[in-house]
Amino acid sequence: MPERLKPLYMMFPESLIPYPPDASVPQGYQLRLYRDEDAPAVLKLLAGEGWGMEDGKYLDFLNHCLPEGLFLIVERESGEIVATGSALHNPQGGHYRFPFGGSIGYVVVHPEHRGKGLGELVTAVALRRLIRGGYRNIWIGTTDDRLPALKTYLKLRFVPFLYEPGMEDRWHLVHVQLNLPSLTREWIVPHDNKKTPRDQEASHV
Repeated sequence: MPERLKPLYMMFPESLIPYPPDASVPQGYQLRLYRDEDAPAVLKLLAGEGWGMEDGKYLDFLNHCLPEGLFLIVERESGEIVATGSALHNPQGGHYRFPFGGSIGYVVVHPEHRGKGLGELVTAVALRRLIRGGYRNIWIGTTDDRLPALKTYLKLRFVPFLYEPGMEDRWHLVHVQLNLPSLTREWIVPHDNKKTPRDQEASHV
């Protein structure tokens, strides 16, 4: 069995924090905040992406969400929740520690509603919420195969974070697959070696 690859991390450059990206709500959709009664629909949406959660894990996720930091997109015609994304207090990634860090987690768009900018929208509003909360180490964890998500994050000016050797080659391949230039001068290299144990998984990816 091939070794499982560690997650890809991206960071929002501190120099761009005064200039966060914006995104508009597409026609036919509504952006709103999470309510307690939304839990079953959100759990179903997450499970469809392979992120099934037991009660304890879901509660832990909610406990990491910033106040007014869990965003939903609703299709107006059906009233169904079709996308979600969250702003999380999350300094401890599975393979790297981001001091006083916040992450954007569990960005999911229902397959029938992809290609309409909904993932970009929930990511942008979650980023703005983290910035309003005073976060400066803002990161996202993802995997090599989630190319549409990676393209969205790059569009929003997140950049690769090279937290260990070998990451640069993986990021070059991602850029080739997306037909985008590898702007290596913008990629972020850690200033220290504060890594967590190697056998931990990334949290809230």
